[in-house]
Amino acid sequence: DGTVLQEGTFNNGDYYAYLGATPTREPTASTVYTFKTWKVVQSGYDTVYTAVYSEAVREYETKLPASTEAFDITDNATVKYGETFTFTVTLKEGYEETAPNVTSAGKAPKLVSTDGNSYTYEIKLDGATYEDVVNDLTVSVGATINNYDVNIVGDTGCEVVPTSINSDHGGNGSFTVTLKEGYTQTPPTVTVDGKLVLSAPEIGDGKYVYTISEIKSDSTITVTTKINEYRVIVYNWENKAIFNENVKHGSTPDIKTPVKPADKNGAYEFIGYDTNNDGTADVMVIENVTAPVTAKALYKYN
Repeated sequence: DGTVLQEGTFNNGDYYAYLGATPTREPTASTVYTFKTWKVVQSGYDTVYTAVYSEAVREYETKLPASTEAFDITDNATVKYGETFTFTVTLKEGYEETAPNVTSAGKAPKLVSTDGNSYTYEIKLDGATYEDVVNDLTVSVGATINNYDVNIVGDTGCEVVPTSINSDHGGNGSFTVTLKEGYTQTPPTVTVDGKLVLSAPEIGDGKYVYTISEIKSDSTITVTTKINEYRVIVYNWENKAIFNENVKHGSTPDIKTPVKPADKNGAYEFIGYDTNNDGTADVMVIENVTAPVTAKALYKYN
């Protein structure tokens, strides 16, 4: 570039030596230079030595990030100016729902192909598409963890809190099922997408706490309850059971009013049922059953 490295005046026949460091030339984006020899030009008594360099295509070392729990990436490489550098990012389980965010020198490289959860990019090293080439070709990759919604649906026999869980891939969640009055005899049946059955002990007052672990997809949890059933037994005047069946909570059993035949003392009138075993009629109709019932029909002379 015309910079004078060394100069001096010598007599004819003297030995002249260059005492400086090996000449260097700044590389360009595309080319690197290595000192090769001296070009000698003599004019009269003056001699000019000019450094001569060999040229080579400049190479760049890529700096790809290391593979993480979110993605794998191809190995680093040495890329020559003018060549196209290709690399692939493969998203791992739990991160594959959202395309990766890939940048190099503040730019998004060209996405050339996708295959499932693998994304292949290319960067061409030339002045037209990569103006600010630096010594290290650095690539950054951002991956977004999958996020899922779990909806919990209970039937009329229970209350569910919460009714939905939002979780990142692999996360956990819990919910509480409280059985309503009339549904407390049998633990609820809890299924995930109709397949996996969850179980949990009762913690008191008809409450059950369930935990779903390693959430890896959107899903629906269904809670099914069973209404209580109570045994209802009704005896007639002969202590024979005229009704002996299970009755659902809150319902009224279909019991036909027993008729006691008249005898020599006259006719009998039904006066109700003794449900407390105290010899007195408590109710005329057994209805809205909420517990087991044992009753006897009572009569009086008409």
